[in-house]
Amino acid sequence: MSGILTVCDANVCRSVAAELLLTEQFSRHLAAAGIQVQSRGAQALPAHSACRLVEDLRDDEAWRSRARKHQSAQLDVAAIEEADLILTATISTRASVVSLVPSARRRVFTLREAVSSASGFIPSTGAAGDDLVRDFTAHLDSRRGLQSLPTTRGSRWRRASHPFDIADGHTGGHRAHVEAVAQVEKAVSQLVGAMTADPTLPFLAGDRR
Repeated sequence: MSGILTVCDANVCRSVAAELLLTEQFSRHLAAAGIQVQSRGAQALPAHSACRLVEDLRDDEAWRSRARKHQSAQLDVAAIEEADLILTATISTRASVVSLVPSARRRVFTLREAVSSASGFIPSTGAAGDDLVRDFTAHLDSRRGLQSLPTTRGSRWRRASHPFDIADGHTGGHRAHVEAVAQVEKAVSQLVGAMTADPTLPFLAGDRR
């Protein structure tokens, strides 16, 4: 197994944004630079491009080129079995992963769930690339169910989603779409920060308590 798999429904927005953002941010850290990230959709139609909001998330042409080259792909057993860590947009998508490969249960989390469980992560000495991912996955699994769920509120028109979900913005209009992509970006930044922070630095260790 190797790398990280991100999963949403159609593989055109949330999972693609997470894939590209993780790749971008991992490239800035020596220990994480070799981590491979790919994405899939639990209900994907084949060969669809990334949505425009994902393409417009960055101004640089390298980002736009990667977004334009994306082709949606259906989640399958091979992709699940290959990944050391699987990050989903919602708990229902997490369940879809486990229904395909029950043995993957200890490697699959929603993106927000992973962020919530990341506190206190200390990698093995010298861990980099796939070893860093495996250490992080083991840490997340050890904290499964121990975190307090954040409170989420619905609205007059929209029922509150699970606090570990990043809901599909395509079904809620432009504002919801923008919010969903922003939530992915924030969660990825927090996750990469937790994976790559040096726990030997006192101020970082203090942040983790």
